[in-house]
Amino acid sequence: MPPDAHLALPEHASFKDMTQQEVLEDLSSRFILNLPDEELESIERICFQVEQAHWYYEDFVREENRALPSLPLKKFSAMLFRACPMLRQWTHDHEVAFDNFMQYKTRVPVCGAIMLNDAMDKCILVKGWKSSSGWGFPKGKINEKEDPSDCAIREVLEETGYDLTDKLHREDNIKLTIREQAVTLFIVPGVPEDSVFQTRTRKEISKIEWWKLADLPTWKRNRTASSKFYLISPFIGYVAARFRLLLAQICHASENLPRLACVALRPVEGLYHATQDDVQVASQAAATTTGRSSRTRPRRSATTRRRTGLPNR
Repeated sequence: MPPDAHLALPEHASFKDMTQQEVLEDLSSRFILNLPDEELESIERICFQVEQAHWYYEDFVREENRALPSLPLKKFSAMLFRACPMLRQWTHDHEVAFDNFMQYKTRVPVCGAIMLNDAMDKCILVKGWKSSSGWGFPKGKINEKEDPSDCAIREVLEETGYDLTDKLHREDNIKLTIREQAVTLFIVPGVPEDSVFQTRTRKEISKIEWWKLADLPTWKRNRTASSKFYLISPFIGYVAARFRLLLAQICHASENLPRLACVALRPVEGLYHATQDDVQVASQAAATTTGRSSRTRPRRSATTRRRTGLPNR
């Protein structure tokens, strides 16, 4: 079953006049009853489907039936466990099952990108839907057997509407483990500042904006990170280190040392204002050093579903 197949409502279907019990029975049919046997063998995999059902309930069902209350995931999952015949066997262990799922979900690897402009002094950040959400790099959970670079391309396309297929290089990445979760971010320079960004998600991303690297917390050693940037602060020092590595590569490859040194260091130290010509020369020198050529890879289709780490069907 395609990951978003359940999003297409039959013409006769309507939640407008359904009771909450009828809605839960409908969602059970859409998300649980037709699962393949291998998905039903793991309570964690079932809980991923319950989470998708919850998002569908909040995003679509409640828009059609305003009488239905908004529900936190834990309460919704308990109600769905009681309503769905295939899940009732776990009803008495729901509390434990839910806690185990939340721990499991935070360990699913995440991939994304640090998207930089041509001058390499700004990056793209996205903000979550809730007012309390922080800013972060576009990223999301990897699917089963999915290559990390393909995951990053898919997630960036879903969250920002920008296709990195021709820009992302597999070797340019930062890998960190944060609270038992592996996070891989690919460094992608050369994103035009006049690009049009439009999220393809629903009620997940509220803002997509360029941010100056020099304005980000922990870019300078004496600056601490505020809570709204906690998602990016572990990576900032690594980005600055990559700029210094780029400087070394450029200096090794080119005779224009003073000028190119200033271009590469400008985002790190704020020493120089790079012109478009400067950036082009620096980029060409870096490409010469690394011996890269333009590469393309098959484009993966994006969906409007939120990311869950579920295998593709």
